[in-house]
Amino acid sequence: GVARGITCLHSAEPKIIHRDLKDENLLIATDAAEGRKVLKIADFGFAKQLVDLQATFTQVGSPAYMAPEVLALHNPVLREGTGLRVSEGYDAKADLWSVGCIMYGMLCKELVFGNDVRTLDDLVHGLAQEMRNGTQKALPEYVECEDGRGFDGPAEQYNQAAEESAASRECRLRLAEEAGVAHDKVWIIGGSDHKVLRPQGQVVVKYRRAVDVSPECRDLLGGLLRHNPEHRISWSDFFSHAWLQ
Repeated sequence: GVARGITCLHSAEPKIIHRDLKDENLLIATDAAEGRKVLKIADFGFAKQLVDLQATFTQVGSPAYMAPEVLALHNPVLREGTGLRVSEGYDAKADLWSVGCIMYGMLCKELVFGNDVRTLDDLVHGLAQEMRNGTQKALPEYVECEDGRGFDGPAEQYNQAAEESAASRECRLRLAEEAGVAHDKVWIIGGSDHKVLRPQGQVVVKYRRAVDVSPECRDLLGGLLRHNPEHRISWSDFFSHAWLQ
């Protein structure tokens, strides 16, 4: 759905760059004629037409989804030793980075730079360090999560032990089904009583879930999250990628 929507922006004359693609700007609507669900890209307040493929120099968007070349416009730390050339501005490839951030969030249920990044400076310095180290952003093998809805206690049933308890197994099967992964791809790593947030006798469970996706999916995400736009996947390769077919 997102790819189809961006196809329309990219094929417009002049081409349109959205500049604020993120989860909150993707809406699910019902097609009145066919009754099926359709995805819509919303909030074109920062959108711009790229006349004659001219780049743009305005830093707009949401930092957590903002491409490195956009962040570098007003952050010198991202221009030192990273290979980014911002004197020429940025173009529609910045939207591809944002698509990668959305895709990463859907698969991992967290932001590309982690939920512990609290400030713009933290994000910029972390990104600059990755680029100087030549580290490519990619999907992890697994993510650690916390299920806040609460499971039946006591917490000891969900702590790591040599033998799995019946409650822990039931919890693991349910979380695996909801995550869409095999049952052996979820591991319960602990539980804690949150009496203030949960009814008495319920437990908040922590678990590890495998990011179990196809090689094609990993390949596409790796292409989208290339730090340098010169190395990022091209628009034509994005639209024709095997995972989107």
